[in-house]
Amino acid sequence: GPARPSPAILGQASKTMEAIFLDLPVLPGLEMEVHQGLVALAAQPWPGGADLHRSQDQDTGYAFTLSTGIPPQIGETVTDLKPGTVGFFNENTVDVRMVSGTLISVSKDDVLNGANTLAIEHDQGEWEILQFRDATLVDAKTWRLKGLLRGQLGTEHVRNEAADLVSGARVVVLDSGLNAVEMLTTDAGTEFWWRAVPSGGDIAGDLVVPKPNAFR
Repeated sequence: GPARPSPAILGQASKTMEAIFLDLPVLPGLEMEVHQGLVALAAQPWPGGADLHRSQDQDTGYAFTLSTGIPPQIGETVTDLKPGTVGFFNENTVDVRMVSGTLISVSKDDVLNGANTLAIEHDQGEWEILQFRDATLVDAKTWRLKGLLRGQLGTEHVRNEAADLVSGARVVVLDSGLNAVEMLTTDAGTEFWWRAVPSGGDIAGDLVVPKPNAFR
């Protein structure tokens, strides 16, 4: 698929924030409607909070959209991920280096109750939801995940069953670091320009990069 931007670029300037958009099914435990998209607002180091603004025009007309004080847990795969099988635990592994956050092992029952849920990006904007049972620290901020449940919540179609997902895929933990974007049902499919800034920051600042995205 197309090249994915590496989360590592987030470390260059604390004033630089990135909006990571996720078009996902309704997630259990998250207040969201079917037509709403999700966004993770990421920066290294975390500035304490983040705001998101949007407009249908790249340059003007930006309206405040949401604010969060909770940083997302994000990372990237550093090994290839086999296609696996949907419907039961896979014992193949994938190594994930986290830019922010940590990963832990949980019981099989906890996984079945919704714990340890990740989104992993296969192609631009195409996210598979998977869960993991075991997380073993194998290197600095790098965990080997095993006991995988693949294609969760109806995302099995994202997987390429004939090929491994090569390393460098972006990973986002599906937790309170994700934010549902307030949208009208008529906004679905409409491309907006988005600007993410540290809380109270100037959306016209030099380091603010407008980013287009349409939620399906």
